[in-house]
Amino acid sequence: MFEIEPILWLQAHGNAALTWLMHAVSAFGQAEAYAALLLVLMFGVRLRPALGLLFVLGLAGCLVGAAKTTFALPRPPDVDVRVRIRHVDEGHALAEHGGARSFWALPEPRAIALKRQLAPGDYGFVSTHVATAAASVFGVIALFAVRAWRWRLALAAWPLLMALSRLYLGRHFLADVCGGYFVGMIAGLVGAWLYTRAATGRRLRLGLLGGALLLAAAALAGPYVAVASAGALLGALLALPVLDRLAPATEGGGLARRLARILVAGATVAVGGFILHGLLRVAHAQTPAMLLLAWALGLPAVLALALLMLRRLGLYRPA
Repeated sequence: MFEIEPILWLQAHGNAALTWLMHAVSAFGQAEAYAALLLVLMFGVRLRPALGLLFVLGLAGCLVGAAKTTFALPRPPDVDVRVRIRHVDEGHALAEHGGARSFWALPEPRAIALKRQLAPGDYGFVSTHVATAAASVFGVIALFAVRAWRWRLALAAWPLLMALSRLYLGRHFLADVCGGYFVGMIAGLVGAWLYTRAATGRRLRLGLLGGALLLAAAALAGPYVAVASAGALLGALLALPVLDRLAPATEGGGLARRLARILVAGATVAVGGFILHGLLRVAHAQTPAMLLLAWALGLPAVLALALLMLRRLGLYRPA
């Protein structure tokens, strides 16, 4: 599954239109796209399930970071000069013909060693894009109780399309995208199950908070857990008391009311993030610990401010 041939076959059948499409698909796998999705789901649909999706994505990020650092395996452009990098960041192969020799084999040991020595950090296994896509899909299905099979199938197509784009663009092996799909599925299903029960069970909520604190400590201690992912986990859990106190009794309303809530909340989040980022820069405090605190405490604070503003503006109907 670490062979070069499937990628070379895809790229041999490529053209300008397909390349543009695959770039567009990968662009929707960036953090900004998922932030916009969370904003729409939170204030246009339902608050609690959407906050659970943030927990799911944070869990997926922690699992992906641990896998990448543990296995430390190269990407296709690192091991073979024939792979064209159809991406915005150009690079060069660290080895020549260093892909796997059989379906179940790893890349050549010399290619792995060169990657770890000359370009550490940007490892391929597992795919972050595919894991995040799969986690979001399985999380939405579980948290929002999507029952209709046509919607489930439509949602399930997204991580498969993302996997295809990452293969075509030369960024990942087949093993990377398959591993990403599996990690995302586990994060989506397990994270949704845990968060749904933590929303009403204080004991489980405290247990998850303790686990998130351990992950935060691991993020500060070494490279195995991403700071932003651990911060998102903490922030999603610390935001639950905010919802317990400030969440509206009903979240309905017409399309215009929902759009107004999304716009007001989006402006609040943008201004809050801008102020917080500016304070960190002025104080020269952009350390991992401060970034973790910004995620963990800033998210509940901005959520509380947005809910207060929306209630004040009458954009949530009274029960």
